[in-house]
Amino acid sequence: MKRKYIATVSALIVVVGGAVTGLVWPTGNTIYGLTIDGHSISHQSMDEVDTYLQERNTQSQRIRIVDPKGKETTVNLTDLGVTIDRVGTLTDVMDYGYESDVMTYVMHRVDALLHGKAMNIRYKVDGPMAESYFMNYAKAMGQVGTNATVTLEGNTVVHQPAKVGRKLDVTATMKRLQEQLQEGKVKTLELVINESAQPTITDKDLVSITSILGSFTTYFDGSNTSRAHNIHLASQKIHQTFIPAGGIFSFNQVVGERTAEAGYDDAPVFMGGRLVPGIGGGICQVSSTLFNTALLSGMDIVERDTHFAPVSYIPVGLDATVAWGYIDFQFKNPYSHPIYVIAEEGAGYVTITILGAKEDVPQSVTITKGKEQRIPNKKIEKIDEAVKEETVEEAGHEGVSVDTTRTIVYGDGRSSTYTFNSYYEPVDTVIVTGPNVVKKRKEDSSKKNG
Repeated sequence: MKRKYIATVSALIVVVGGAVTGLVWPTGNTIYGLTIDGHSISHQSMDEVDTYLQERNTQSQRIRIVDPKGKETTVNLTDLGVTIDRVGTLTDVMDYGYESDVMTYVMHRVDALLHGKAMNIRYKVDGPMAESYFMNYAKAMGQVGTNATVTLEGNTVVHQPAKVGRKLDVTATMKRLQEQLQEGKVKTLELVINESAQPTITDKDLVSITSILGSFTTYFDGSNTSRAHNIHLASQKIHQTFIPAGGIFSFNQVVGERTAEAGYDDAPVFMGGRLVPGIGGGICQVSSTLFNTALLSGMDIVERDTHFAPVSYIPVGLDATVAWGYIDFQFKNPYSHPIYVIAEEGAGYVTITILGAKEDVPQSVTITKGKEQRIPNKKIEKIDEAVKEETVEEAGHEGVSVDTTRTIVYGDGRSSTYTFNSYYEPVDTVIVTGPNVVKKRKEDSSKKNG
């Protein structure tokens, strides 16, 4: 039986090989009986096939992109970074019917002899270019889901429901494109859409948010446009922030780095005890306003620091400074229900409100300050040969230390007392004088004593 099988195969090789040679197979440099993508390459040389592929590659070959909902658009394959793989296609043409496996060799030749062979063009894709196209397409869809939100109209809490969106699955669409390219299918691509793109904050998450826990307002010079702009940006960052039960709010994490690239303007900031120009001035007014709102709402203060010196927009001992990378303001939601931050700013004011469950509304909150302790600063004298008269180079100020106590009675009747210290370092006053001024001062002193 085995010998008969081998003899049959050998006969087929001889017959088919003889029939195919010069009829349906590459012989020398000429091709017979083959088509690629419906285009006959019979009686053509490999060089002629390569020329055809090059011309095909330069044509505006189009692909129809279909959204399952019915929206369609047609673009050039090159817009997706898709081009013809000439080397791969020519290799497929040359290799078909010359396989090392005998049975495959025979069957391919028989099939080509009796039916002809239709082959696909191979394609290759520039992954980053295709991904960039689909990312832009995803943005243009404009049907992303929206979170449930809460707004404040007067003292009334208003709920806006979440919306489930449709989101383009870029990764899955890219995979489908690659699979179709391997099969030579480049006329239509159906997008992969995630129909269940869920919002991160649902109606259920906000169902208990019904009441105002605490609110605080500070004021500023509205004509200082740079400061007003920075306050607006920071306020919008914290506006509609959801904090779950037991969650911790970080000002730096929510607001982000205050840079020109992030849209912040130059405005005065405290550095080394002095008010100097800098990026992001006005941000600390937002953090200080939020600090007072957190105190009135019964939040647990996790991290808070004072400015170098008292500030004009808030009482001494009630400020909270922030600096990206090393000073943060953080508080913890102590309740068993979530809370929600609302920020509103207008012409010369910023108001921050924390909303929560009705049962968490404090029954009473009192904030008292102990006696302020003044810490004297020093006067430091520097001698400069070029100075003719005494001048003040750097104006300093006294330091201040004050204790502040919050006493709160929670909605369930519990009470607690929280005391914190605010310490503002004294800054020395630097006076620059010339040697003649010092000499004259000594002479006048000697005459007076004499």
